Amino acid sequence: MGHRRTRTTRMYHLVREEALSPATQLGSPTSISGFSNQQVVKLKEGPAFPQAPEKISNFWEFLHSWGGNWMWEGIDNDQDTKSDMTWIAEGMTHNLLIWVTDGSYDRKKPRDLSGVGWIIFCTRTGLRLMGTFWEKSTGANSYRTEMLGLCALHLLAQAVAEFYKVDKWAAILCCDNKRALKLSSHHRRRIRPSAKCADIRQNLRAIKQSFTGNFKYILVYGHMDRYLVWDQLTLIQQLNCVCDTLAK
Repeated sequence: MGHRRTRTTRMYHLVREEALSPATQLGSPTSISGFSNQQVVKLKEGPAFPQAPEKISNFWEFLHSWGGNWMWEGIDNDQDTKSDMTWIAEGMTHNLLIWVTDGSYDRKKPRDLSGVGWIIFCTRTGLRLMGTFWEKSTGANSYRTEMLGLCALHLLAQAVAEFYKVDKWAAILCCDNKRALKLSSHHRRRIRPSAKCADIRQNLRAIKQSFTGNFKYILVYGHMDRYLVWDQLTLIQQLNCVCDTLAK
């Protein structure tokens, strides 16, 4: 440690030496010109040292740190399954989960709005987590809405896998839009900027590059509750109907 003899001088003289420890108070990085080990001239102060990132212990804080918080604001906090997401991590490990999404777009309503509903269901325990969100976009249409839901579930799966350190997971992912489901299953090296929903597809590509597991993509026929009573529907068809209601 050193001190300067006057307020105006930039020359510092060594007073004593101390070993660095976690309790040592650090100043800003500073460039110096040294005459000897006992005397230096201060040249210029640099920016402050960056602060160490805070350790995240909560899954939702971890997910929100990725951005895109608007996709998760519609998850009802009254759901007990939201506070502890370990059941999803375990379900992914043992291939017990069905992930379903559905979109809603109505040209008779504001044409730049679209809604998404999704659900994650465990076939062993019956536990489920549901969510909904909407997007305002000049490119809103039925196809984009379905792609949004698929992108959200891919992102959520990747976040769970990273936070809970899940390797080699598997799950079923269902949607009633054949084109969107097929495109979301692709592993493309490049997405043309002029392609439809290029922004969403580029996000999907980036997410899937980090995947440690795989979805099995299954097409479900939508609105089957118009033709069959509830008990006649398959589990996946029932979950799709739930998503359809959430999306609206």
